[in-house]
Amino acid sequence: IRIVYGSADGYLRMLTNTETSGAESGRESWAFMPRSVMNQQKVLMDEDNGGAFPYGVDGPVVAYVQDFGSSGGVADNVINSGNPDDAAWLFFGLRRSGAFYYGINATDPDNPSLMWRIGSTDVSYTEMGLSFSEPVVARIAYKVNPADTTATTKTVLFVAGGYASKKDGENGSGGNLGTDDGQGNAIYLIDAETGALIWKAKQGTFSVLDNYNDATQTYPHPLLQDSIPSQISVLDTDGDGFADRFYVGDTGGRVWRGDLP
Repeated sequence: IRIVYGSADGYLRMLTNTETSGAESGRESWAFMPRSVMNQQKVLMDEDNGGAFPYGVDGPVVAYVQDFGSSGGVADNVINSGNPDDAAWLFFGLRRSGAFYYGINATDPDNPSLMWRIGSTDVSYTEMGLSFSEPVVARIAYKVNPADTTATTKTVLFVAGGYASKKDGENGSGGNLGTDDGQGNAIYLIDAETGALIWKAKQGTFSVLDNYNDATQTYPHPLLQDSIPSQISVLDTDGDGFADRFYVGDTGGRVWRGDLP
């Protein structure tokens, strides 16, 4: 049994809860510091009470576990790193520390590897605000081309665009409440294994009949004006094992619904 958490000193940490013998542990297996928060180490060292608080790895950690047993087929409640069908992936955002999400492969829990990092500096995610939206892992029936006769099962993350920090202020004290947010006003559907964008909705003008641009994988909507720090609620309405609907609310008071045919 492992425990994973983010901390304000800038690390994502994994602890061993119990040894294989069953004895209590608490031993730290490893710690990962994202490059995006390394500059906060100086703030901690200087102990400057007047400086900005260094939030470190501020977001919750979400685990995706796929268990097919030691030789495939029947789950045995143990992730076997030698079995290509077993997997344990971790996903987290920096929340107050920045506009980035990370994926870590912890299938071999003592030898993790970085799968990907995405954020506002990437061309597909330029709208991303502070990564407040807790990722939701789901499976979808995915077609690269709508004309394809069969769909591929794909593990994905549903993530909202995040928080626009300008909403911390009030009007008259540096805030810009009542104006459109320039960051965070988006919804993302992300390949959980690669971090690649599958689909996104963002503010924009209706342009084509189905309002979807295949080239940019983007659905524009003029009322996506406000940042979305909320976790997305994802549903499988027909019980077939695939997500087919989602809901999320934004900071402007709107609730959004999306359907996955």
